[in-house]
Amino acid sequence: MPGSIGFYGSIVDGTTTKYGFFTAAHVVLSNSTVKIDWFTSVGKTIKWQLANNGEADVAFVEMTGYGHSFSNKVEGIQLRSNVFVIPALNSTVYFVGNHAKNVPGTVEDNNMDSYIHFQITGQYYHLFSLINVSGLGCVGGDSGGLLYTKSGNTASVCGILTGGTGSSDDFTKASKIPWGAKVL
Repeated sequence: MPGSIGFYGSIVDGTTTKYGFFTAAHVVLSNSTVKIDWFTSVGKTIKWQLANNGEADVAFVEMTGYGHSFSNKVEGIQLRSNVFVIPALNSTVYFVGNHAKNVPGTVEDNNMDSYIHFQITGQYYHLFSLINVSGLGCVGGDSGGLLYTKSGNTASVCGILTGGTGSSDDFTKASKIPWGAKVL
């Protein structure tokens, strides 16, 4: 998988609850097997949304590989179940991805419009209602990683990395993830 895992959660698919993880749609193909390395399959992309003039760059991977799991802990703190937060302007948020680990940043905008080029499709997409954060220094491979807030022993999901420049990064709001998404 050329990106990062956002967070473990569930969706409702018809009348069935499915369990897996959320990541950026631009790092996995729709309806494809997802591998964590060249050989190890962890699941299949069963929901995928990346639309021009849309609010979400998100995919849900149902975990089907045996022996693979992960906790929703950041810095030893369990993420709050079923809670999505939109951070306030100028507040401190944190990011964890393949390269960046629990890095603090500052919310510059929590309703950002952006045009982002995705290599997987070779197209530019106009995405809106994004969270823009400075100071994280995200790089290739961090896409799909988790943006969160923390206060004492409480951490809450804000979004997943959609794209950026390294000095300023854009995140899909977790509250915009469809399919009855929940944090577990």
